[in-house]
Amino acid sequence: MEIKVNDTRTFKEKVKDNVADVKTVTSNKFGEMKRWCCDHSMQIIYAAPAVIGAATGIVKLVKTVKGSAAERHEDRMENCYYDPSSGFHFDLKRELRNSDRVEILQRKRAGEPIEEILLSMKLLKK
Repeated sequence: MEIKVNDTRTFKEKVKDNVADVKTVTSNKFGEMKRWCCDHSMQIIYAAPAVIGAATGIVKLVKTVKGSAAERHEDRMENCYYDPSSGFHFDLKRELRNSDRVEILQRKRAGEPIEEILLSMKLLKK
């Protein structure tokens, strides 16, 4: 494909020529790939199961790792208390009960800091 400086062709003609160039290049590459596959058919027969097996193994590994990371994040957030006023996440020893939540809200409204509340209730993980 050559680029001409003083090209007088219309846009439609240029597109037509470029499409023709792309078609010839792709058909040549496809023909080369076809010939290579015919020439190396035995290597393909021996290598294909290994490649497919490795690919499925990698996919399973990625799914396992991704799932376990999501579970770890979920577990971490279950035993966590977020205080929007300070922006801190506090790790808790156990999940909060409803009575704990009520007590925290009452003491928070009274002006006591969240960290001191959780420490006095012995909920804060060290």
